[in-house]
Amino acid sequence: KAKIYAKLAKFIQLEATKWADPDMNPGLALAISKAKSAGVPKPVIEKAILKGSWQLQGENLEEIFYEGYGPAWVALYIKCITSNRNRSAANVRSILTKYGWNMGQAGSVAWQFDPKGVIYVSGKVEKVKEKWKEVEKIIPLDESFEEVLLETDVEDFEIDENGARIITAREDLAKVTKFLE
Repeated sequence: KAKIYAKLAKFIQLEATKWADPDMNPGLALAISKAKSAGVPKPVIEKAILKGSWQLQGENLEEIFYEGYGPAWVALYIKCITSNRNRSAANVRSILTKYGWNMGQAGSVAWQFDPKGVIYVSGKVEKVKEKWKEVEKIIPLDESFEEVLLETDVEDFEIDENGARIITAREDLAKVTKFLE
């Protein structure tokens, strides 16, 4: 649990460096949502936001991207969150060379990637009374859900018997998620 809490707190801290208000920063809102779903306590979340907004002493985290080529020249775009650029570069390089892969120059594979937001929905949650208690049941999606999706900023979606896969622009992910909730 401690490892998960620490990892999610670092994501929150990193996003809070951009803007400490979750209403104005969709990345922070998403990081907080992930942390809450993993059961991270509220004081841990609040402390991470304070560290990221420089109101508390903490390590200086930054987001770095490395590029490389894997087996059969598959493009790799690696995102790292670190407090030490040199250590991260050495670690990524050693992992790539261990498997016979290559580190690329800046911009060598980045042009092939377009960041998107992906949301998976397994069904609608409805509260149903069973015997003496109220239970949440997941009801399969129908055609009305497609109409709901057309009301928001989705780029593409796929609906099948298992649920729906919704693709949005990265900056619209938090807005679409909030709309669907």
